[in-house]
Amino acid sequence: AQVFVGVANSSGVTVDTIASDVVYFDISNTGSWTTATMDLSGQTYNSTDSTFLKVTWTPFNDGYSGLFDANIWIPGQRIDNPNVVPSNGLSGYDSAGVYTASASYNFVIEVCGTPQPPDMAYNVYKNHNLIAENLEVTTLVDSATHVMIEKCYWVHGVMPMDFNIGTTILNDVMQETDPSNIVCGTMDNTPPGQFQLISPSDGETIVIRPENINQSHLFAWSSSLDPNGLAVSYRTLWWGQVASDSVAFAVDTSATYLYLNYQDIADTLMAYSGVETATFQWTVVSSDQLSTTEAENGPFSVTFDVGYMLSNESEGLLPEVFALHQNYPNPFNPVTTIRFDIPEESNVKIDVYNVMGQKVAELVDSYFQPGFYTVNWGGTNTLGSALSSGMYFYRIQARDFTAVKKLLLVK
Repeated sequence: AQVFVGVANSSGVTVDTIASDVVYFDISNTGSWTTATMDLSGQTYNSTDSTFLKVTWTPFNDGYSGLFDANIWIPGQRIDNPNVVPSNGLSGYDSAGVYTASASYNFVIEVCGTPQPPDMAYNVYKNHNLIAENLEVTTLVDSATHVMIEKCYWVHGVMPMDFNIGTTILNDVMQETDPSNIVCGTMDNTPPGQFQLISPSDGETIVIRPENINQSHLFAWSSSLDPNGLAVSYRTLWWGQVASDSVAFAVDTSATYLYLNYQDIADTLMAYSGVETATFQWTVVSSDQLSTTEAENGPFSVTFDVGYMLSNESEGLLPEVFALHQNYPNPFNPVTTIRFDIPEESNVKIDVYNVMGQKVAELVDSYFQPGFYTVNWGGTNTLGSALSSGMYFYRIQARDFTAVKKLLLVK
């Protein structure tokens, strides 16, 4: 038979089609029952008070036309007497011969409808803006907050109500109640994360000579990350005793390193007559403008030696041999310092190579007078682009002198 599944109104008139297909029945005797299957997967039936599920058979064998006449079927019921020809229209079996006709079936239909509104829901407002509507729970987490900007919140209850507009009755219209009390606040701030001092190492001595007076020394530390996503800045602090005076100074930066000029250090110490060395404590404090965090392994000590600047003798101020020293810090990130000694006038080249032997950076290519020198490298190639983490080699060439050392860049 050709089977039609659809939706009918209260008069039995089809108002929508769900599916139509050919199914096969085997009824060998009048009055016997049979079962057929029709796949309605993925189909929907929007049930209302005035519509019904309708199943119609159009048999290919006219001998069964009476038995399979058009009927309205309501889920959960079955024909009481299949030998009686069902009437058209609304069905149901009673003394008047009206059939409530809906049979057993082997298919599943998804039934859609409009859910009943809750007895009470909630609308949440933030600074006069609705941020949550018709909540059926009494808690809400607002992730769009800021530690420096205050926000104010209040809640309205939402209830279903009926309204009469002339002769029209509107049922279950959601209506807001009066607002609750107002609560204002900001997100709690969490201080910037822990970090560590890196260079110079604790207890290091920095020797300042006439040959390197125009250079500078690297001070570096790891990053301090802010849990609230705020920008982090750093203050580097030095303090110590010079002669009988307490000396302290600070430098602010947004980077994780800075360079301290040898000339500034020498000028500070040489202002005190007879002072050749001075030991300072140093540390770094990170800040998100609300809270601060000090380097967890600080403070470190560093000694500045300006004795050579005070000497009237020229002997011993120049290196005796060519030398290439190990970089520091090593491993490093973001910057490392390489020291080299030049005992006689020379053209000096210092290049960096990867493990494949390819030159990736050129640090020095210039003519040098005898002296002690340093060069800083920030882990970039000849084009200024950042190199990846890994092992590299730096090589010096000066007259007949050649030396190679390895360094490790970490990210």
